Amino acid sequence: MTNLDSQTPEIYIGSRIEHASERAVLEKIARILALGNRSAVILVNINLGGRQIDIILALDDLTLVIEAKGYSRPVRGGENGQWQVYLASGGWKDFENPYLQALGG
Repeated sequence: MTNLDSQTPEIYIGSRIEHASERAVLEKIARILALGNRSAVILVNINLGGRQIDIILALDDLTLVIEAKGYSRPVRGGENGQWQVYLASGGWKDFENPYLQALGG
């Protein structure tokens, strides 16, 4: 059992962090927790029910499921339907809706 009164975040990494966006989000979370002197449990790159979850942040009063994304080109989309990324050659290409991916997590 984890003691959330310890004021030191516990970080558990299920699989190697390969994406810079995941690393950047994890580093930002750690900085915010340190500034606020908050304890937490952070699970990174874990598989639950056949789905890979980027980050789960558990505080004593809040739990967040975080899907980290980093795009180097413009993207567009809404809550429903496909999202699109602008191609270097011009035009738009469909890709999986990250909002729906986060909801699925």
